[in-house]
Amino acid sequence: MSNPKRAMARMVRIDAIDPIEGADRIVAAHVGGWVVVIGKGDFEAGDLAVFFETDTFLPSDDPRYARFAERGEKEMMVDGAAKRGHVLRTARLRGVYSQGLLMRPQDVLPSSIPEYAYETMREDRANLTSLCGVREYDPIRTTDQGNMSILRRYDPWVAPRTDAERIQNVSEEAFAIVKKTSYIVSVKVDGTSITMLNDPRYNKIRLFSHNNELATDDGFGRQVYEQAEKQGLVAWLGANVGVTLQMEACGPKINGNRLGLKAMRLFVFSAWDTEGCRYLNPYNFSDEAVRNALTPKLGSNLGGFDKTTDLIEYVDGIKGHVTDRLDEGVVIHILGNLTATQEEWFALANELGAQMQVKVISNKYLLRSK
Repeated sequence: MSNPKRAMARMVRIDAIDPIEGADRIVAAHVGGWVVVIGKGDFEAGDLAVFFETDTFLPSDDPRYARFAERGEKEMMVDGAAKRGHVLRTARLRGVYSQGLLMRPQDVLPSSIPEYAYETMREDRANLTSLCGVREYDPIRTTDQGNMSILRRYDPWVAPRTDAERIQNVSEEAFAIVKKTSYIVSVKVDGTSITMLNDPRYNKIRLFSHNNELATDDGFGRQVYEQAEKQGLVAWLGANVGVTLQMEACGPKINGNRLGLKAMRLFVFSAWDTEGCRYLNPYNFSDEAVRNALTPKLGSNLGGFDKTTDLIEYVDGIKGHVTDRLDEGVVIHILGNLTATQEEWFALANELGAQMQVKVISNKYLLRSK
C-alpha cells in the first residue's frame, strides 16, 4: 500500500542545469541528488519549482495533469473508486536518467497561496502532496497476495515503519554525517514489507504489513506466518520477547517476483528493541534461523564514496547477491552514533526520521521493472 506520509510533491530550488550531449531541445536539471530531463528554457538554475518524485500518480481528470495522460495511464483506487492517471517512472533520455517532474509553482499550487510563501515552503521541506492533488501510486491488486485478513492499523509501538529515505533526498552534509555513525550496508530485496514480533502486551506473535496488522490464521498473513515457521523465525521470536524483526516477503505472486524465486522466502533486514527503543544489529545475532534469513550484507565502509552521486553510480546495475538477477539496490542501516557530535546526530535524525535508514535504488533495476 502507498505511504500517506511520503512527500510526493515539495518545493525545491533548482541547483544546476546541464546540457545533454547530442540534444538541442532538452537539458538535465539537478535537484539535490535527483536529475530531471526538462525542455530547454523551461527553468533556469536557482528557480523555485514543485518537484514530484517517481511513483507519483497524476490524476487525468485534474486539469493540471491532463496533458500527461497521453504518455500512458494506469488505474488505482482512490476513495473507493477506480481512477486513471499517469505514473511518473524512471526514464533514460539520450543516456541520462530522468526521475520525477518539475512544474512551476503557480501552475500547480492553489492561487490562494501567495508567491512570497514559496521560499518558506522550501525551507520547511513542506509536504505539498495534498495541495497538489496527487498521491503515491498504489496499483490495483487482485489476488496477487491472496486474501489479506486485516485486523487493525499498524501499531507504531512495535517498530518504526519501514520508510527508508531515498539517497537523492539526503543532503551531502547529512551523508557526511552518516559516514561518522555505526552502520551496515545490505542488499535491498524487492518484495512486500513484513514486521513480526512476540508482543509482551498480548503474549502472542503479531504480524504486520506496511500499514496494517494481519491475521496469522487466514489469507496472506497465514502464508507468511507458516513461512516464518519453516525458517525458524517464529520460534526465535517466541524466545526473544519484545524484539521486532522487519523483513521482505518475496516469491511467486508477490510484487512481480522479480527475483524469480520458486517459493516464498523471508529476508530479515532490521531488528528493533521495543523496550530500549533502538535498532539492534541482526548481523550480530548468533541464532542460525535469523542468520540464514538475513539479506546479504555488503559491508560497513562508505569511505570510498565522497558524494551521494558516487554511491548512486556504484549501485546502478549491481546483481547476483540474492539470485543471478539484478539487485534492487542497497540500504544503509544506521545503528548508532560513532564519531559524530551530538549536534550532528540530531541533525541527521531530523533529516532521516525515525527509521534512520537510507535506500539507494539501482536505476537499471527501475528501468527493467517499469
